[in-house]
Amino acid sequence: MLEYDAQEAADLAGAFDAMITARGGVDLSREAEADPAARTTLASALDGFGVWDIDPFAGSDEALFASVLCHRAGTFNLPFPVAERLAAARLDGVDAVAVVDAAAPVVAHAGLDLRWAGLADGVLRGLTELPAPDAPARIAPFAASARLGDPVVDRHDADRETLALLLTSTLLLGTCDTAAGDTYAYVGTRRQFGSPIGSFQGLRFALTDVATALQGAHELGRYALWSFTERRADALADALAYRIAVLEAADITFTRCHQAYGAIGLCDETDLSWLSRHSRALRHAPWGITRTEQRLLEVSTTHAVVGPFSA
Repeated sequence: MLEYDAQEAADLAGAFDAMITARGGVDLSREAEADPAARTTLASALDGFGVWDIDPFAGSDEALFASVLCHRAGTFNLPFPVAERLAAARLDGVDAVAVVDAAAPVVAHAGLDLRWAGLADGVLRGLTELPAPDAPARIAPFAASARLGDPVVDRHDADRETLALLLTSTLLLGTCDTAAGDTYAYVGTRRQFGSPIGSFQGLRFALTDVATALQGAHELGRYALWSFTERRADALADALAYRIAVLEAADITFTRCHQAYGAIGLCDETDLSWLSRHSRALRHAPWGITRTEQRLLEVSTTHAVVGPFSA
């Protein structure tokens, strides 16, 4: 597996958390919806922190640091394409890369002064945002449809597709971790019939499903990251399997967490409402679970999926 200085990664995560917390933490997404200019300020803060100095292609340590920062960005629900920008490392004239469905390309964080490229079926092509978003702001606050242009590199870029899928999946997993953590805290303090609702058997079982799904996704993420850094032939398949696990975990997490909160979980007074809405773009673009499974089958016709549990 990956060989790295775990303390250095932990220190990086701690410094990043402190920087984002000082600027508002999860409330940054609220500010961005109210004032889109807040995303420009956040971009400056990320630049000052040195996030874009990380090169995930440079080795296992750099890939790990990119993964750590994407996870932390997800836990704070940052309204900025951290994963997509890190996936654009070593590309001239491109600021952010998104894996997209060729038939319906989507930019999850539109409206920023960024030069986008889209990976459609493994080929890197120019990507232009369309001015009118398809989805109402309440469903996908910053997402917009896009148009694919000419190829940027005239070859399949499996390594970059693998990286982009890894980082966006890890970011979404971080958002799920925050939703789950908030819900665990809520059910421990919300009382009915004289007891915390977290002591009720049905709710305990439901939240155990959440913990199990998230733990499994994290394990697959560690394996997929190692597979990428080793440049294994089946690394893209591993990244797709990881995305499937994260999408399944996200469905379980947000379903169970909304059930635990009840109606209040749909109100913007709770962070869960913001986490749930803002995660929609990554949960449905480039593909949902079924289309991601199809993509995994396509990739598996050329490279067998070995996975972490092979003999």
